[in-house]
Amino acid sequence: MESRGNRPGACGPGQGSGGFGSTLHFGLDAKHNAYAHAHTEAVLPGKGSFADEFHIYGLEWGVDGMYTYLDTPE
Repeated sequence: MESRGNRPGACGPGQGSGGFGSTLHFGLDAKHNAYAHAHTEAVLPGKGSFADEFHIYGLEWGVDGMYTYLDTPE
């Protein structure tokens, strides 16, 4: 999980305190990082901030693969 506590737009669109990303870095080496196949980003609705309330960041790993979630496993 990657979360940036910056003011909105400080590091680009969706990169304020209400945005987060989930990325798995993998591959033979850094030059062959296949993270683009395992990356997602989301932004809280409205002008919310992840600092406004408690959140659970989770990782589920099973026979079908891995996925990350925010607050509730799917």
